[in-house]
Order: sequence, then structure tokens, then C-alpha cells
Amino acid sequence: MMVPLMCLARLREGRIVEGWNSWDVTAAVRAISESSNKK
Repeated sequence: MMVPLMCLARLREGRIVEGWNSWDVTAAVRAISESSNKK
């Protein structure tokens, strides 16, 4: 559930997710939090 959410959030930002597999759960959570704050 977290993977799709992160991908969607990243895609929405207009950035291509490369090697998202390498990213850790913490990184994903941080990215989502930042996106929410920026919104």
C-alpha cells in the first residue's frame, strides 16, 4: 500500500522515480510528509 502511494506522490510532483526499490520506508514516509507540507 505504501509503495503505490509513494509512486503516485512522486509522479504527481513531476519527478521520475528511479530505483525507488533502493529507497527505504523512512525515506518514502519523509517524502510523503514533505509533499503534504508543501501542499
